[in-house]
Amino acid sequence: MPSIATKEQLLLLVALLLPGYIVAAVRNLFVVRVDSSGYREILAYIFGSAICGALGIPLWNLLINAQMTLWAQYGCLILLLLVIPIFVGLVWSYVTTHELIERFSPLVGLTAVHHVTTAWDWKFGRMGAGEWVLVTMKDGSEHAGFVGSASFIASGHQDRDIYIEQVYDLDPDNNWSHPGRGKYALDIG
Repeated sequence: MPSIATKEQLLLLVALLLPGYIVAAVRNLFVVRVDSSGYREILAYIFGSAICGALGIPLWNLLINAQMTLWAQYGCLILLLLVIPIFVGLVWSYVTTHELIERFSPLVGLTAVHHVTTAWDWKFGRMGAGEWVLVTMKDGSEHAGFVGSASFIASGHQDRDIYIEQVYDLDPDNNWSHPGRGKYALDIG
């Protein structure tokens, strides 16, 4: 079984995987993360690193072949291992959140698999400045309210917590009325 024998080999492995890890970490800040197995994560790191490596070929060339000061070498490494991966992660996030692949795939006769696996995450991930909601619980009870910037909706696949900042009472005709004092928020978890 192969092993990492030298410090140079360990540094090479870090240099190959770190950009992909940074790309994935930046993307996960903006895109609902789908729980995946370890090998998919490693493939995502390799894919991200490959894109960063391709974009960084001129810098790698410069770093290897040019006579540069130590500070210039550090600058190239920071660009290669940090700045380019952050940029790639931001672009990947933009493409994903704006559904560019889903929009343009029919032009070439393809249907893309949606990146969001649940309707919950799709709806709540697209909410802008605020929206009115009617939440129906498993027991059939309903809670009306306004979900704005002071609200929270969990995107984890295990827990579906909701914090609704403004809650309204529902009458039997489904009319909403602002409640009396003391009932301004609802925490469902």
